[in-house]
Amino acid sequence: MATADGNRNTKSSQLLQFDVYRGSRAQWQPSGEWGTKIATRSRVRRLLAAVVVTILVSDGFASAQTATLISSAELQKILRYVDTIGSKKNFPGPTAQSLGLSKDPGQALPVTVIMTDDHRVYFCRSDLNQNDYIILARMPGNGGSYMFSTNANFALGHALYLPVNDFPRVENINSSQTQDLYKRALTELTADINKSRAH
Repeated sequence: MATADGNRNTKSSQLLQFDVYRGSRAQWQPSGEWGTKIATRSRVRRLLAAVVVTILVSDGFASAQTATLISSAELQKILRYVDTIGSKKNFPGPTAQSLGLSKDPGQALPVTVIMTDDHRVYFCRSDLNQNDYIILARMPGNGGSYMFSTNANFALGHALYLPVNDFPRVENINSSQTQDLYKRALTELTADINKSRAH
């Protein structure tokens, strides 16, 4: 007890010591192992704060990017078309699994689908879960097709490439090419919807 009190008095006097050379109150700097721990904890706190800020900014930026792809009003218009003129289609397994919509590779993917006037972009609402949407974009010539899974916020979930003469291939959704193809498909879809009469 005496040792602890003595150390506390010494630290207090150091904290209150007046520095005649700087004309200000000197600040006591922790030293030794205890000082190292405090400095380490301080650096960790600053690092964690920086990570949190980065995540928040990144999420905000990503939300800003996806929020403008298709507005809520445009989505409601699309869904009205799906309800009134949509046709029923069925994609075989493992399409649903490849698009992240099922864990069962044998699960078929029934959808209700509408398409643009030029038959290049298709909007499909999953019948497994009506909150899941699939955008199918046909490439020019023999370029095959791309399928993109998403939901009401239109953030890209999964991407699947369907070549004309080969097996389907899961695509990297973080690649700039995949992102550009997805955004281009949404742009064509909304352009077609906006020039159509509302149902």
